[in-house]
Amino acid sequence: FMEGKDENLKKEIIIIESFYDSISVVPSIAPGADGSCGISVLLDILDYFKKHPPKRSIIFLATSSHYQSLKGIDKFVNRHLRNMEPFKSRIKKERIEPKLFIGLDLTSESDEIVIWHNSYEFYLQKVFAPLAKKFIAYSERFYRRIGYPYQPLLNGISPKKGLTWSSFHMNPIRTDGEIVILSGVPAISFITANEGRWRIDTPIDKFENLNIKNIERQSIFLKKLLKKAIDDPDLFANTQLKVEDKLAYLEVRIVTFDPRKSFVPNKPVKGALAFIRRDKICPSLSYSKTHCGVREDLIEITDENGIAKFTQFYVETLWWLQPQMWVQAFYINPENGEIILAPDLGVNGDQQFPLHLTIDYKEKKWMAVLFDCKAINLFGLIDPQYLIPLNKVDIFDLSNSLPDAYGYYLQFPGDTLNLGWTSYSEPFGVIFVQPHSGIKVAGESGPLGKRLLLLNSKESLTNKEYVEGLGFSADEIDSIYDTPYQGAKDMIILDTFRRRNFEKYGVRNERLKMLQEKSIKLLKKAEECRKKKDWFGFLKFSRQAQAIESRAYPDVKNTANDVIKGLIFYFMLLLPFAYFCERLFFGFPKIQYRIIAVFGIFILIYLIMRFIHPGFKLTNAPEVILLSFIILALSIIVLSIITSKFEEQMQRLKRETSKVYQTDVGRVSAAAAAFSLGVANMKRRKIRTLLTSITLILLTFTVLSFTSIKSYMKFTKVLRPNPPSYQGILLRDRCWFPLQEVALSYVIDEFSSKGTIVPRAWYIPSELGHMGGIQVKRKDKRFWVSGLIGLYPEETSVTHIDRTLIAGKWFEKIDENTCIISQKIAEFLNIRKEDVGKVYVEVFGKKFLVKGIFDSKRLMEIKDLDNEPLTPVDFSSFSESERTRMSIQRSAQVYQRKVIIPAFIHRDAENIILFPYKKVMEMSGTLQSIAVKFKEGVDSKSLVEDFILKLAGIVFAGIGEKTYVYSSIGLTAVSGLSNLIIPILIAALIVLNTMLGSVYERIKEIGTYSAVGLAPVHIASLFLAESMVYAVLGAVAGYLIGQILAKIMVVTGMLKGLILNYSSLSAVFATIIIVFTVLLSTLYPARKASQMSVPDVTRRWVLPKPKGDRWEFEFPFTVSEFEVLGLATFLTDYFNSYQDISVGDFYTNGATLRYEKIDGNKNKYYITTEVWIAPFDLGVSQKMEIIMEPLGEYNFYTINLILTRMSGEAGDWERLNRKFLDGIRKQFLIWRTVSTEIKKDYENQGKAILKLA
Repeated sequence: FMEGKDENLKKEIIIIESFYDSISVVPSIAPGADGSCGISVLLDILDYFKKHPPKRSIIFLATSSHYQSLKGIDKFVNRHLRNMEPFKSRIKKERIEPKLFIGLDLTSESDEIVIWHNSYEFYLQKVFAPLAKKFIAYSERFYRRIGYPYQPLLNGISPKKGLTWSSFHMNPIRTDGEIVILSGVPAISFITANEGRWRIDTPIDKFENLNIKNIERQSIFLKKLLKKAIDDPDLFANTQLKVEDKLAYLEVRIVTFDPRKSFVPNKPVKGALAFIRRDKICPSLSYSKTHCGVREDLIEITDENGIAKFTQFYVETLWWLQPQMWVQAFYINPENGEIILAPDLGVNGDQQFPLHLTIDYKEKKWMAVLFDCKAINLFGLIDPQYLIPLNKVDIFDLSNSLPDAYGYYLQFPGDTLNLGWTSYSEPFGVIFVQPHSGIKVAGESGPLGKRLLLLNSKESLTNKEYVEGLGFSADEIDSIYDTPYQGAKDMIILDTFRRRNFEKYGVRNERLKMLQEKSIKLLKKAEECRKKKDWFGFLKFSRQAQAIESRAYPDVKNTANDVIKGLIFYFMLLLPFAYFCERLFFGFPKIQYRIIAVFGIFILIYLIMRFIHPGFKLTNAPEVILLSFIILALSIIVLSIITSKFEEQMQRLKRETSKVYQTDVGRVSAAAAAFSLGVANMKRRKIRTLLTSITLILLTFTVLSFTSIKSYMKFTKVLRPNPPSYQGILLRDRCWFPLQEVALSYVIDEFSSKGTIVPRAWYIPSELGHMGGIQVKRKDKRFWVSGLIGLYPEETSVTHIDRTLIAGKWFEKIDENTCIISQKIAEFLNIRKEDVGKVYVEVFGKKFLVKGIFDSKRLMEIKDLDNEPLTPVDFSSFSESERTRMSIQRSAQVYQRKVIIPAFIHRDAENIILFPYKKVMEMSGTLQSIAVKFKEGVDSKSLVEDFILKLAGIVFAGIGEKTYVYSSIGLTAVSGLSNLIIPILIAALIVLNTMLGSVYERIKEIGTYSAVGLAPVHIASLFLAESMVYAVLGAVAGYLIGQILAKIMVVTGMLKGLILNYSSLSAVFATIIIVFTVLLSTLYPARKASQMSVPDVTRRWVLPKPKGDRWEFEFPFTVSEFEVLGLATFLTDYFNSYQDISVGDFYTNGATLRYEKIDGNKNKYYITTEVWIAPFDLGVSQKMEIIMEPLGEYNFYTINLILTRMSGEAGDWERLNRKFLDGIRKQFLIWRTVSTEIKKDYENQGKAILKLA
């Protein structure tokens, strides 16, 4: 601690901090020279302030464990700096209240420094921006005097010229100030800028590799800068450094479950390594195992109570911003280092005590359950279709069930696809299983299903246990090797057994068979290579076999499901079939006999299907199908009874309270009546029914015999407008997101002997929404480029990119320290053509020899097979919504097969530098595309189709004089449909003739139906219902008889080669043809029947035209004198029920009923109201008057309506009244169905209202 000399300012404490630990991938060799620059400069600053005492007080802080998840500063913060209760009260005696925290994170690779506020939050950027400007202003005053020809201090808080924080560093950097600012203390960091930290975290980070001059320059600059800032009384003027304390406390208890001692897991594990895995470090920084040496996994050792404490997380109340976290813990055998306890994902672990959590409160407690385990390593966890890592592992025991306890550990936690802006992946994992157990493993890729099976299967034609895998003994293995080969072999054995089982029962899938033939050939090639010890060929063919078989595997499951779905479909038809058969053949009047007969028919058909349908052979529990349909039938009956009773009671209550009655016949009851009448008519005409049914049965059999649903692979080719720049393929993401590095390995496997393979890498700042930039330096000149491209030396033979060079020569190796710059960059950096091969430029603190200069215009003219240049895409040209859409499309390409190729704007080549491929990848570049130029004389089309068969993505292909976008997709198609035209026409005409004859024979019946009040549509539905009975009988009986005959013919060999496709698609398609044939053939007879029910030509009520705003007409109803008052009261109540209700078809302001005495001691009744008609936004309103007056000397009343338009357009008024008047007409129909007692009640109400005696 150094006290300030100014009485007014010394109360303001400034903390200056750096760390002193080192890191290396080889822990025992961690020199840490570059990592010690910060602490060295801190000590130099301390000496300087001893000689030049500051006005403000300073705490010089050196922390350890910076590279171990920032634990050193974390301990200091929680002991001295917390601002939030209850943490603040706990450190009351030791608490420090600094005005500002300044962190130093320096290296020797550059002499430039960037000031940063240690956060990616936009709010904090605004808070610290004024402070950054002040430091920049201090620097402006003196930097030239200390030897800097340029401003050495860069603004990382609010960068200018379109730069972002990521522009200053090759990789994201984590600083100690991050923890400080989360605790609510203002913090800034001074970090060496424009360097790559090439030696950090390596054994070569030695003193002899340091650039001492850069360290000295940074130290001199910071001493002057901090002196000016700390002594400035106005340092904090016009700044509001208010930061919220967001640090949270998480306490995790690690336990095991001992069922002999407790019913719940509660036995603490002492000495376990507990750590937290996160999907994000902060909202803008995704999880990575390390960031410039800083390890990201927070690791703690549990105490005697099994408790581990964590304090680096931040509280986030907005759930969509909360980082997802997973608790992990392992106990290590101290003798041999093996993991013997691991997190349990089984029934007693994660399923009851989840490992996943979010930090939504400042203090949180959690529990994780471990189990005794054996660790088994897995390799090659790749989805061979999408070339991405598998993200989930399923573990099964030898009975193919989930074990009681199991676990696994992959690169990323959770089950989501983590497709960040990176090409790096670790396709490896560890599974944890119970000792002395046998296990099987399946790998999954998001929602895409299983892509890898490790079963240890043994080939067999009959033994299902051998085929489904003998499993791996946990006691005998530590790893499962040759993953692609083992996965392909196990999947092929399983799929082959199942496919042969399908074919045994007449179920065929052509696509599955074709894919299997290819994968089996490739697996045999892999085995031959293994015998020859050709390990490259062994891996190559194993991967290819796995890729094709993983595409076939879903077809096996889909084929089995197809058969079961077809079975279920026909069982659904069996329910009405059994009912119709009972009505036709038995027609029991008593309900109990009817139920027995229906159930008996159902069971009989079930038993027949049980022996002839392969679905029962393919399922493990066929009786479950019968049980499910019995349960379904009983459930439907119970639900229908409950529903009908409930509706009946509700209608009764409705009638009793509001006197509003049902406006139409129930659809279910009408349909049931129509079917009953249809069946009754069929029973009366037995011969015709028999002959028509036989016709439809034969048609069904014909449809099933002559059609089939075939599965096949289709190669989709979309022609591109551009001619091909070379004969070959281009593999890239549709939205230009990075490919995984494993994709290059798979392409090399496929095409290494058939062409030239050239990958392309990009390095662009990770914040895609900004232009960003990378600094290129030569002497005192600085130039900001927008991206770096990494290319192979062989690129010249593919795109002839060397023709763009105006000086120098092309790369010779993929890892040389050279670069090729644009003409514009060369001019800016004063590099002449004769300087090429002699001068160096500096990028991210590393020097690269300028090997050439290219013409940017020519480079932009080079177009790849996608008709786009080689330069990086300018994502800053897209809006935020467009970038979000592209990100969604990137995920969607995994789930959908539609070929979508958006157009992209690329960055100009004049602001690009070319590097050897490996150098860009070392700079955290990403693999963006892979081009393959085929050798002359190869069959390009076959090569492309063989490759795309293994992929689920797309490739651009140059074949001949044309360019295509290729993709492959599994399709199904109907074959043999043309053979059915004549049989369908014959059956349709027979049904048409039958139904027309039925109509003309039943003219008297139709008249009777009309007389008893059936509407024309109901009469038409009688004939449609009858045809539906024919359709169901024909479809089910035809299918059943067809299958029986086919079974007999196949067993006896009477008709070799006859194969009926039992798939659901075939069954459904055949049934749909039958149903449509019958129904379409019945439409005309049904229409004729409906027309005959109404002899008048006009079947619809025709209204007269209104005269101006007045519409007067007679309603087509009459009512007797004895019911007229009750009807008037009924209608008045009806209109009053819609009073002040702004939903429905209309609303009123209330209705009034009055009467007028006329001659003959009779009354004339008036109902008046004002009506607003829906849709109400049209503003249609009217006055309505219903007049009921006597009809001469008869005891009947006529009904007249007078409508007067109040508002709304005349056309709308006339059009909307049609529906309104139909509603009134229905009320008259309902009045006829109301009981005599209720009519009397309405009459009495009317007399009371009108005060009639």
